[in-house]
Amino acid sequence: MINSKMKNVMAVLAVLISVCFVSCDDDSDDFSSVEILTSPTDLLVQVGDTNDENCLWVDAVDSEGKELAYEWRKLRSKNDSMGIMISGATSSIYIPNKSKADTSWYYVTVMNASIHSSCEAVEVIVVDSLAVIE
Repeated sequence: MINSKMKNVMAVLAVLISVCFVSCDDDSDDFSSVEILTSPTDLLVQVGDTNDENCLWVDAVDSEGKELAYEWRKLRSKNDSMGIMISGATSSIYIPNKSKADTSWYYVTVMNASIHSSCEAVEVIVVDSLAVIE
């Protein structure tokens, strides 16, 4: 009787192990890559600027045409490596706050379902007035 029960348990374990190996198989060929074509650049604007073209933007593609997600972060200082995620900043374009004079640093992470790529931090300087240089 014990031998029969042991055989049944071993058969169930064999099935579970084979199911695990099949479902846990990680095929790295399924991963696409994210390529950043154009990174954001530093920005100098005047307080109160309402031109939405004065923004930060990134141009990226997925090697297999998959949809990309974006996450913009504001750094606490130029040397900050993590920053604070900006709520709602989830597109390829980010318009920084231009309501007061300030110097800030930002970076964006571009992601697909399996991989992410980040750009170098850029500096945004908002000044009280832009002097015209001739």
